[in-house]
Amino acid sequence: MKLKAALAGLIIMSSANVALAESQGWELVEEKSGVKVFTKVVEGSSLKAFKGVTTVNSSLSSLVALLADTTACEDWMHNCGGMKLVEQVSPTERYSYTINDAPFPVTDRDVVVHSVTSQDPQNLTVTISMDGGKMIERMPLDDDYVRMNSLKGYWQYKPMGSGAVEVTYEAHADPGGSLPSWLANSVVVKTPLNTLKNMPKILKKDKYQTAQINYITEPGALAAKPVAPAVEIVAPVEIVAPVTETTAQ
Repeated sequence: MKLKAALAGLIIMSSANVALAESQGWELVEEKSGVKVFTKVVEGSSLKAFKGVTTVNSSLSSLVALLADTTACEDWMHNCGGMKLVEQVSPTERYSYTINDAPFPVTDRDVVVHSVTSQDPQNLTVTISMDGGKMIERMPLDDDYVRMNSLKGYWQYKPMGSGAVEVTYEAHADPGGSLPSWLANSVVVKTPLNTLKNMPKILKKDKYQTAQINYITEPGALAAKPVAPAVEIVAPVEIVAPVTETTAQ
């Protein structure tokens, strides 16, 4: 009975979230395998922003550990061609470098990303904000890739009760160069869709299931454990490419 009530609650909240997203200018463009994908027109940009939303059964620590794992992005993030740590500024702040594969003859993209992770002390929602770009002073340009001009977005993990967590992945980017319109339109949908579809499977790995992060408070532990100050971790992301020319670079 409790399970049925919990499922009914999730369905109601999901419908409410769709209505809220649409009221904020987001358009629902794909719904598959438990993942909803929205896109939104960004003023002054030919590229739409994307937002993917799904629900997984996981601890918050498992999700944070997965996103911080620089060795795993190729296993679950759409078109990730590799990632490495650039600088560990502090235990809670990092810069990372990510390569994003593109289909031939389009040139692969790369980007340096700085991310900050924080947890709301009241509802325990974890948010990982991302701010990326050229950052040549942290990683020299590589002739094999086109360095992205900018990337902004976030990951968010919102506890929903009964072990469920609502995961939101949102981003908007200027990848530099140019891409065919068919590729740009495809990437803004496939990036969040495939990434979030892959997440539940990889979360089953022991190293994530057993992860314990001392600065993350799990639901039900609030009374027993104080919430730490804002936490920072890097999140690798997939690139979205605006259409600026008809010739691919």
